[in-house]
Amino acid sequence: MGLIENVFFLDTEAGLAYCGDDEELYGEILEEYVEANHLEKLEKLFVEKNWPDYQINIHAVKSSSKTIGAFELYEHAMALERACKDSDTEYILLNHADVMEEYRHMVSNIKEALSED
Repeated sequence: MGLIENVFFLDTEAGLAYCGDDEELYGEILEEYVEANHLEKLEKLFVEKNWPDYQINIHAVKSSSKTIGAFELYEHAMALERACKDSDTEYILLNHADVMEEYRHMVSNIKEALSED
């Protein structure tokens, strides 16, 4: 099975379009997505309630998720980023754990898919 079949949980058509339909480049971007994992940093910033830096890191998750075709995670990260901009701490406190679990799951699935390729 090839890379595209292994990442069936992503919108690979959109991800490949971003990469000029270059599957090798798409694979490299997926590898970078796993390596650039922002989970620990976001958890630390959440505990510290450092919303400006949290916003920067959740923006990175949002942007990279869109690039690889993880649109549901992109939408959820965008909502957290918007909450930071709007100083909507209640929204962040209520949704952080679910979005981090979704992100953790995405990173794990991609890592597994890359190891199978």
